[in-house]
Parts: sequence; C-alpha cells; structure tokens
Amino acid sequence: MTDMLAVALSMPGVAEIERQLGDAVPAHSEPFLDAHATAAVLGIPVKTVRQYAREERLPCYRIGRHLRFLRSEVEQAVLDGRLAA
Repeated sequence: MTDMLAVALSMPGVAEIERQLGDAVPAHSEPFLDAHATAAVLGIPVKTVRQYAREERLPCYRIGRHLRFLRSEVEQAVLDGRLAA
C-alpha cells in the first residue's frame, strides 16, 4: 500500500504535464458534468438543459443513454450566445 502511494505521489500533476508539453492539457482530462450539475451551473431547469442538448445548442456527449457535458464547452456556448432565448 505504501509503495502505491509513493508511486502516485511521484506522478506529475496537470501543471507539471502542461509545463512539459508547453501547452494546455486536452479537454478530455476535464471531468464531465451530468445534466443536474450543468443545470446548477447555468441556473436553469434540468429539462431545459436536456432540451438545449437535443437542439444542439449545448454541446454534450452521449455515454450510453446518459448526457455528459464539459464545463469549458458549456461556458463557451454561453459566451457565444447559443443559449439566449
């Protein structure tokens, strides 16, 4: 157990990887949000989040029957005005 902890602590973090690569880590390293978390971030009902995803106004990923969202893409959709009524 101690050996596994030592190995985990010796692994570089995101900042170290970015420094080594010279640019940002790809978006897929960002955790996904579900529809409820996305609704909370945006301050809108979950039903509206799902509707925006169906209308392709809100970028999402389908994992099985579940919708998942990246916060950075949701923020960009808001900045682009795609969620305006």
